[in-house]
Amino acid sequence: MEKWIEKVHEINTYNPDCKDADDYYYNTELSENISPLTKFFLNTFVNTVGQKNIIITFPDNILRPLPLIAYTSSYLRKKSTLVFTSNTRGLEKKSPRELHNLYYYMLNWDGEYLFYDIPIGYVYKDKIEAKIKMPLATRRYRKRHVDFLKQNFVTTNRPKILLYADNGTKIVENVNNILLDNKTKFKQEMKFNIGCIIFENVDRYVNSKYTSRQFINWLKEYMDEDINFIFHFSNPSSPFINYVREKTDSFVIPFSNSVLTNNNGIVEQASNYYSSVDPNESKVIERYNIDRPYFYSDESDISVFKPLIESGNIDSYFLEAKNLLKRVEEDSILNKKLYYRSLGILYSLQDLIISPSKYKIRYGDYEIGWSFYNIPQFLE
Repeated sequence: MEKWIEKVHEINTYNPDCKDADDYYYNTELSENISPLTKFFLNTFVNTVGQKNIIITFPDNILRPLPLIAYTSSYLRKKSTLVFTSNTRGLEKKSPRELHNLYYYMLNWDGEYLFYDIPIGYVYKDKIEAKIKMPLATRRYRKRHVDFLKQNFVTTNRPKILLYADNGTKIVENVNNILLDNKTKFKQEMKFNIGCIIFENVDRYVNSKYTSRQFINWLKEYMDEDINFIFHFSNPSSPFINYVREKTDSFVIPFSNSVLTNNNGIVEQASNYYSSVDPNESKVIERYNIDRPYFYSDESDISVFKPLIESGNIDSYFLEAKNLLKRVEEDSILNKKLYYRSLGILYSLQDLIISPSKYKIRYGDYEIGWSFYNIPQFLE
């Protein structure tokens, strides 16, 4: 198996939180220092690109190596990469699209930014927008250089990375409007020669028999084209993985919770890696790692205690909980997986206490329309 680092040049990453160019962690070597599991995935990807579609199952709604995956595809295939991601801000304080955009702008090859050759932008149904990020540049340099980058974004014939986060599903192959900033907008047709389409957290589109059929029917017209697909399932136990695999002729890379905690080979490599990596360096590199240390620890037993709060106004208690979260230092939490699951319960609390018979779910898409369903109807 060919290695990713042998097919793609060495890649470093600047640290957007570091303002001193003399700081050791200002520019960090990335290619050799990403986690073993991330290397395994990238090695698999470069050996199947152009030949096979991929399904990656991993229990995280963000596919964190996505900037590396998108660049690798565009670099090797000389074609643009379209990414279906999310614009919803969650616990990360930035949306997945904002994170991927920022961290891509930090990638460089011996000091030369990767976005010079393969620019990145936000794509919508009818326009593309340059979201240039240069947090490390001085004000004078940024003002002079951003204008050049905007022109490069418009005039280059090189591949692009397109981050799409609109509601609904639409494969954008061209746009008619270009937005460079809040003041500069002009009409110009821009076509994209797409070679790879990545669905991050595809569970958003494939979560029932009906939606899985709709999703595959929508993709059919693109299956015969020279396009690679990567489907990221954040639920490794999704009952629709096999259906998507069969219909898209995909190779499955399964990283379920049981695999991550019970496969001795994976656990040992991960343990050696995370025990030896420099803690400060790790904070920079982990932005591109598919995994985290807490994925390899068994879940602790949970004891259910008698409620310590009296019955009362749920909105008041919910507000108290949100204020408490502001004081939580997330970096010091050991079992972050359990922490995030607890937060999921918190944010579902208000839905859980209402009368289920009156609870309505808005569901559908822009093609068939939207309707409200009660829980039994939705489950059908």
